[in-house]
Amino acid sequence: MRVVIEGISKRYRGRRGEVEALRTVDFESRDGEFVAVLGPSGCGKSTLLSIVAGLIPPTSGRVRFVREAGAGQEAGAGRDVAEARTPPAAGPEPGGAAPRRPLTAVVFQEFALFPWRTVRQNVAFGPEVRGLPASERRERVERYLAMVGLTPFADKYPGELSGGMKQRVGIARALANDPEVLLMDEPLSALDAQTRSLMQLDLLRLWRETAKTVLYVTHNLQEAAFLSERILLLSRRPGRVRAVIDVPFARPRDEDLLATPEFAAFSQDLWSLLRDEARAAMEAGEDG
Repeated sequence: MRVVIEGISKRYRGRRGEVEALRTVDFESRDGEFVAVLGPSGCGKSTLLSIVAGLIPPTSGRVRFVREAGAGQEAGAGRDVAEARTPPAAGPEPGGAAPRRPLTAVVFQEFALFPWRTVRQNVAFGPEVRGLPASERRERVERYLAMVGLTPFADKYPGELSGGMKQRVGIARALANDPEVLLMDEPLSALDAQTRSLMQLDLLRLWRETAKTVLYVTHNLQEAAFLSERILLLSRRPGRVRAVIDVPFARPRDEDLLATPEFAAFSQDLWSLLRDEARAAMEAGEDG
């Protein structure tokens, strides 16, 4: 599934008047691509992700989701994000049709788990709401619990888990809906450095196994370079496309890449592109 972002702008009313968060953002992902969205604080990265998810409307522009030819939809056809913004009704589709596959699922920075539900019940929430048959629901939940390494903890409650385990539950819950596009909003930022490094490796493995299209918001230059195939670099507010950068490192990748001179040089090049935007945002008080 390709994500096509066409002329997205967003304004909203803030405490000090109107805020222009995004201005005429254009970008097109490839099918099954891992794209990092990078930019200074306050530049509209999370706003853009929320628009793609259908959680908030753009002021202007649109987002389309386009399947490749041969994948059930003609190339060039697409569904507009407005359709994705309509929440699915609970239960099966009218007439007994199978529940429609969702376009997107979001993994947030906050773990956003239901504390009264076990790990297994949290992962099952989306398939339950969509009315999947019990047998399919069980199979899907157990598959993704195993994929994120949480089968031994399936009957634990969120309060009994570490931060890294909670985020793995969030990822499994998103994947259990079988979305065509996975949207991730700084999902590892609350984790300690060691856990974050391990989770980055897990994310690469999960992406390889599921072949999802991923849009991944991060503030971390090295994380963007390590995980993604391309980086969408936004300017300071209002967020505009500053650059689209191809990441030159072959896959599969492992942590040895992080110690290479080539990785250090690429990260420095990224910082050179971002530095002036970040400084201007900080001086304007936009880094909050």
